[in-house]
Amino acid sequence: MTHLLILFFATFSAAFMATVPPGLLNMNAAKTSVEKGKLNGIIFSLGVSTMIMLQAIIAVYISKFLDKNPGVVEVLLKIAVVVFALLAIYFFMAARKNIKKVVKEVKISKRNSFLKGMLLAALNLLTIPYYSG
Repeated sequence: MTHLLILFFATFSAAFMATVPPGLLNMNAAKTSVEKGKLNGIIFSLGVSTMIMLQAIIAVYISKFLDKNPGVVEVLLKIAVVVFALLAIYFFMAARKNIKKVVKEVKISKRNSFLKGMLLAALNLLTIPYYSG
């Protein structure tokens, strides 16, 4: 159990250092603070940090699983090469098409900053592999 706590705090520290530089979540927290007030900015940040804690816990379990099963890492690397090759082909083809989309205005709700923070942090799925090592 002690090893699990050390792993959790190590991954949570890595998560904290990953979210310190300006990015999507930090800029949205600043924007929420400016537009809706300091309290809503803090509530938004609490939602983000709640989701980051959950992602850090998931990363601990994934890293323990991958440590016990090194064969899975090899399979994941082969799958990743295929996925990235397919994505590269798709985006090269999509870049050839010059389709201009009409931008619609979206009404910004001034409520549920906590849920918005959790949603934006949950959409940032690349954090889990980053925390897993």
